[in-house]
Amino acid sequence: EEEARMRAEREREAEMAKKQREEDRERRRKEKVEEALIQEEIKALKQRERVRLEAEERAREVATIHAEIERREAERREAQRTADAQQQTAPPPPAFSTTPPP
Repeated sequence: EEEARMRAEREREAEMAKKQREEDRERRRKEKVEEALIQEEIKALKQRERVRLEAEERAREVATIHAEIERREAERREAQRTADAQQQTAPPPPAFSTTPPP
């Protein structure tokens, strides 16, 4: 009877140990899944950050180009105003003579 009780105790302990191993295995599996999800989220956030930075860089480039266009158009308008003003204040060109030179 003592032997049977000891055997039953060992079997119960073995079952508890087996159950604990299974719980540990399931916990580790869940932790791995959670870690994988976290890594995917980090990867997605880094990609979003990269895309955003690239978009900001393109926006800065566009703004620079736009400013250059504006500057050049202003220069062209100023040059045209200067040319128009000079043309209005310049004396008329000499008339060409229709008589042949002597």
